[in-house]
Amino acid sequence: MSSEALKAAALKHLNVGGSMLAVGHSSEPESIYNNPQLYPQMFPWLFPYGLGGIGTTTLSDKEHKRHLLIYHDKRFQTDINFPFVAFSHEQMKTASTQSYLLVDQGHFAGISQRLLNLDQNVLAEIIEKMQKGEHIKPVTESEKACFQVLDHISGKVKGSVTSCKIRAEVRGT
Repeated sequence: MSSEALKAAALKHLNVGGSMLAVGHSSEPESIYNNPQLYPQMFPWLFPYGLGGIGTTTLSDKEHKRHLLIYHDKRFQTDINFPFVAFSHEQMKTASTQSYLLVDQGHFAGISQRLLNLDQNVLAEIIEKMQKGEHIKPVTESEKACFQVLDHISGKVKGSVTSCKIRAEVRGT
């Protein structure tokens, strides 16, 4: 059905006294970490009894999401928002837990000197521009040094620009 046809069907349903589901909003934000009720609260039509949220089983969160996406009645696959939210949630958690710097012991002295010599004012400017959503292209040497460190750190975050660059280099494209 087209969106106009769906709207017409919904209006007809309400006009004949059909029921509907209203979802409210809380004044307090929900935690995205260790919250088994997060997905049942976001998707009450997918978890009709409020059971089976991510984190309620012995499966890892990633495995649980994968299992839900191959569920027999396909409701998680056919929902237009669930796969996107599940991937975004996984990416946010990964970005906050795996954004760290790994250095081989032989390169530690050079990397630590590079970190200590970063211009903090330039780094603060880059952070401010990134928070505003601006596209930044490093021009000066101090900006390039900051971006080298940021690239090194974000290489482990799936879906980041750096991880895409690394995959492209591996594929040879």
